[in-house]
Amino acid sequence: MGDCPQAQIESTGYPVGPERISSQDVVCVVCTSPVAIAMLSLTLLSRPYCHLCHDMEQALLPVLDEFSVALEVVDVDSDPALENLYGEVIPVLLHEHVELCLTVFDISKVRDYLGNFR
Repeated sequence: MGDCPQAQIESTGYPVGPERISSQDVVCVVCTSPVAIAMLSLTLLSRPYCHLCHDMEQALLPVLDEFSVALEVVDVDSDPALENLYGEVIPVLLHEHVELCLTVFDISKVRDYLGNFR
């Protein structure tokens, strides 16, 4: 990736004033060299046999695309600490350690939250 000395970086890690090429490619508007960015990622705590988990994952797809966000689906039963913490209260949608949704997908809350990263 190019390192343009004129590219300014905001605290979010996104260059100031970039032209978006695709959901993962950003170029500097000064020199047009590619600038590496960290893609925002959400975590869905789930279980393979949980229909609410599958429903939330499907409902998330358009929002993930709209905000160019990645999704990591984690089987809560694969981690004893997560299983102890959440038990039967799943699905859980997280950004880092922020709980965005517990059991029910709240599209307005998720869109408002993700809008803070634009």
